[in-house]
Amino acid sequence: MCAVNWFDAVAFCEWLTAHERVSGAIRKETYRLPTDKEWTAAAGTGEFPWGNRWPPTAEDANIAGREARNEETGAKWEVLTAHTDLYPRTSPVGSFAPNALGVFDLGGNLWEWCAEPFPGKADSRIIRGGSWFSFEKEFLRTQYRGDGRADSRGTVRGFRVVLALPAAGQ
Repeated sequence: MCAVNWFDAVAFCEWLTAHERVSGAIRKETYRLPTDKEWTAAAGTGEFPWGNRWPPTAEDANIAGREARNEETGAKWEVLTAHTDLYPRTSPVGSFAPNALGVFDLGGNLWEWCAEPFPGKADSRIIRGGSWFSFEKEFLRTQYRGDGRADSRGTVRGFRVVLALPAAGQ
């Protein structure tokens, strides 16, 4: 989902948990945002979520390539000119190849909210993965952590959910 703040993402996870419990789809599990550590594990061991290649190919990620320029942004908008994909803004989930672990869309498309605060910034949360607006190599690296104000919305941030199993003995 796109243009949601961190609070919206958490509220959606709570709603989805309640909805799925009522429907019988889950019992004691809960939906939540991934932790920074879980996001890192899902991204795999490559330099980038799609592997070690730079620049990414059109099959790897939705980032700011030549397709992102238009009449609205103008030719001066910075992009990675060595990249072109099919989507000038957000793309549908699953539009790009999964990584080696079978996880889709961890690089580009939308910065993804993580569960915890950004270190030293209580009002910000960790965001991972880059977005359709990203073209800088550093921001797209697997190990890069960005921060976003928890109450901010924008077309470059979204989220994914984790289905958490109940703790042992519950």
